[in-house]
Amino acid sequence: MDLITTLIIIFASFIAGFIGSILGIGGGIIVVPTLTNLGFPIETAIPASLLAILFNSIISSVKYSMKKLINFKLGLSLSILTILGAIIGSVTFIVIPKKFLYIIFAIVVIILGYFVFKNKKINLSKNLSYPLFIIGGIISNLLGVGGGILFAPLLHIIFNLELKRAIATSLLMIGIVTFTGTIIYLYNGYVDLPLSFLTSLGIILGSYLGSTLMLSIKEEYQRNALVFLLVIVSFSMIYRGINENFIYKLK
Repeated sequence: MDLITTLIIIFASFIAGFIGSILGIGGGIIVVPTLTNLGFPIETAIPASLLAILFNSIISSVKYSMKKLINFKLGLSLSILTILGAIIGSVTFIVIPKKFLYIIFAIVVIILGYFVFKNKKINLSKNLSYPLFIIGGIISNLLGVGGGILFAPLLHIIFNLELKRAIATSLLMIGIVTFTGTIIYLYNGYVDLPLSFLTSLGIILGSYLGSTLMLSIKEEYQRNALVFLLVIVSFSMIYRGINENFIYKLK
């Protein structure tokens, strides 16, 4: 690995940690595309991303817990569902076709983005929302984009958490689900430790800075930024789903 590639990985991971800690997402939507475009196989990119996201969650959760922003009871209880999804996503990583999963995921993200933008709550039974957290766990470890892209909006518009609390609680849940997936990938020999060190280094620096600044950012700005990110992610997923030659496609 040359110096330029090393610096790109660290910088991209730094941005992922910075944005992820502010908006309650893992950061895999930045790390995974960066690694695959640099030529790393998807089987290596996703585990390296998950390990970095784990550090993002740990650092952010520690800082947010000190400010009492995390709803531990809700986050830990919902994490049971995300762990189930993580196990499903990790053990079926090679065999599940990704094409339709991208499209379904994009549709869900678009719907959530609309409600976040309008600042509306979804009148959905919490029992009916639980499968969405299982899907979030599957998405986190199967596509490497981070379940937080679903967790934060769901906690905000269904469980009525203030946006900052939803973001903080989402990061706690991300840490739990990515820990599960990382252990499974490590056991199966998919984790590239030198690569994971670089992604983790960048994301640690970014998440520390982002979690420090998040407390002073107005909720309105966070909301707009989150909606913008959801739109970008949804269109990206649609593109991946319809483009058969997309770089993520397993060969």
